Amino acid sequence: MKSTANETPQITVHPRLIPGKKPLYTAITIFAGTLVILITLTLTNYKTGLSNGIVMWGYIILFDILVIGCLLLWLNGRRDKRNRVKDLKDEISDFISWQSEEASYRIAGTLRRLDKHSATKGIDLAGAFLMNSNLSELNLADAKLECANLEGARLIKTRLGWANLIRANLTGADLTEAQLWKADLSAAFMGGSFLTGANLTEARLTGADLAGANLWRANLAGADLTGANLTGANLEEADLTGAILDGALLWRTNMKGAKLAGAKLTGVNLEETNLRGAVLSDANLTDAKLLDANLINANFENAFLTGAYLKGAYLTGAHLTGADLTGANLKWTNLDGTLLWRTNLGGVVSLTQEQLKRTKSIYGATGLDQGLLDTLRESHPHLLEAPPQGTV
Repeated sequence: MKSTANETPQITVHPRLIPGKKPLYTAITIFAGTLVILITLTLTNYKTGLSNGIVMWGYIILFDILVIGCLLLWLNGRRDKRNRVKDLKDEISDFISWQSEEASYRIAGTLRRLDKHSATKGIDLAGAFLMNSNLSELNLADAKLECANLEGARLIKTRLGWANLIRANLTGADLTEAQLWKADLSAAFMGGSFLTGANLTEARLTGADLAGANLWRANLAGADLTGANLTGANLEEADLTGAILDGALLWRTNMKGAKLAGAKLTGVNLEETNLRGAVLSDANLTDAKLLDANLINANFENAFLTGAYLKGAYLTGAHLTGADLTGANLKWTNLDGTLLWRTNLGGVVSLTQEQLKRTKSIYGATGLDQGLLDTLRESHPHLLEAPPQGTV
């Protein structure tokens, strides 16, 4: 159709060429256009010295403009990033007090956008409702999560080092291989949570509820678990070297093959606990309750077991070289094949001749009744003989 005189011509402008819509594209277009002009002048007037001089200065000015433009773009990008991060954090603040599934979904999504800007470290999420949210692999190091509701949340491989999780609800949460080094989990609710392979080195877990939690092969070296509830928890092959467990509840806990060298277990309840093959050398188990505990092949070298209650415990094949059992109760304790080299047995309660006959060796043991020793020397002299050189 032909246009009439009254019709206004329609001019179509590509959105990328609208000033302000795409500043980077516009800047590149202007720079490229100027460069084409300078190259054309160079080719057209290459014989004229004045023109060549003008063109040369044009190139210098163009280069300066390029440098300044790049700097301005970089600064503008940083400003835009700060503004985006601020807007995202403000969005989280709007939902932080909501106690709903929508709040959990929105906060988790916003955290993922923030994580792309590396802006989640140290974020304040105290009291946030994050039940059943997926926060796996996020960087929440040094985050403030005090009293946050993370029940059933997924935190697989999430970085939570130095995070404040005091009184946080992590019941049933999945923290498999999560990084929680030096995190504060005091009085946290973690019953039934999954912490397989998690790194809790030097973490603070005083008074935490970890009943039924799965801590298989977790690293708890140097962690403070004073008064923590670990009833029925799985700590098989976990590393608790130097950990503090004074007053902790470890009833029926699975600690098979766990590393507890130098750990403090004063007054702990280890009734019916499985410590088969565990390493407890130099550990302090003063007044510990080990009723019916499985201590088969455990290593108690130089450990302190003064006043420990070992009634009915299984110490079959256990290694107690240099251990201190002063005042311990060994009633019905199974000592078959147990090593008691240089062990202090002074004041031990209910230790019978029949029990000692079944041990592997009592060479160098102290505190035993002289009459009992004389009887054993006659009936089982090998028990008091010096072990072969090099024998562990």
